[in-house]
Amino acid sequence: MKTVLIFLLYILISQSCLANNSSTIKFDVIGQNYQLSQESILAHELLSFVGLTSGLEIRFAPSLAQETYQLPKILTESELLRWLANTFSTVQHYNQQQQLISLTILPKGQYQSESLILANDPINEGKAHKLEQTNETAKERFQLRLKEFDQQLQTRLQQQIERSIEREAKIKSRAKQRDQQKAEKQTVLANKMRSLKSSDPELYARMLEINQARYPGLEAEILITDH
Repeated sequence: MKTVLIFLLYILISQSCLANNSSTIKFDVIGQNYQLSQESILAHELLSFVGLTSGLEIRFAPSLAQETYQLPKILTESELLRWLANTFSTVQHYNQQQQLISLTILPKGQYQSESLILANDPINEGKAHKLEQTNETAKERFQLRLKEFDQQLQTRLQQQIERSIEREAKIKSRAKQRDQQKAEKQTVLANKMRSLKSSDPELYARMLEINQARYPGLEAEILITDH
């Protein structure tokens, strides 16, 4: 029952997680480090992102959510985990094989809380791992956590991850198709307007003014092809 409740809580908070939308912190897959664009970051944003990219389940006290903290702009995972241990009270959780799978983050000097926020969205985590946006350690930790679920929950989660990846791919495909169609329409319009440039400059200017907002590259295409 505890596993089921944890899984349901995961799903309930998935819409509010900031991890995959963060503009303040990024994970450099090649350099294997965390990079901050600013010197300070909200705890919720930081911990959600760490949960996404480390493979660890992160739970933290609600009182920390809107607190802002200063960190070095570049950190390895071990440096970041050490920073967390020095800044907060951190409780480590292991599986039966004594492998670290989760962290509980509490205010310094506090070691229990009546309620905790789950920072991770397992669907986003699964997507990140499949799309090679994390490292092998994070993937291994994620798989270790999945094994804590019963088979039915594991299967359901894997299906949700696959559906999410497919849905995102379709969205990107449709966006690419729209951009291509727009570029084709711009080319057709540029070809029509090219002759007007010399034969009817006034009409050309009006048409350019009308279409410039929708086709920002229209004039450039006319001039480039004109030459």
